Amino acid sequence: MQTEHRRIGNSSQFFTVVRLPLNDSLPAELRIVPERFGDKLLKVFGKGDDEVGDAALDEALEIRNLSDAARRVLRAPRVREQLLLLQQHSSHFSIHNEALQVDKRGMPDNVDTLESFVVPALELADALLDAATKERERRSH
Repeated sequence: MQTEHRRIGNSSQFFTVVRLPLNDSLPAELRIVPERFGDKLLKVFGKGDDEVGDAALDEALEIRNLSDAARRVLRAPRVREQLLLLQQHSSHFSIHNEALQVDKRGMPDNVDTLESFVVPALELADALLDAATKERERRSH
């Protein structure tokens, strides 16, 4: 975890950033971010992202470069649950280059705030590692 000073327009702000390695749980080229209004408009005009095949995940997330193996990992019940929870807790997160990054404007000012920021990211990373291990075992048999 670290803090970053970022310029936004004419002002600057501090952000707290959690970066967690995902250790080959998902392909490096896979990119997942929360879906924004503009992404939803693009879908209407046929410029959509990759689909997981789960209505809640497809509605909540913008996904690019999705492989079949990554699709199965993302649809694992615990991963699905943790992705949706993280999306509810944080509007600024990404999965890309084998890492999960979660950003929050400002700095936590107490333990409860810090915990509510960090725990969903840790839970998702753990769920991804577990589901990816099971997927690799499934493919090897």
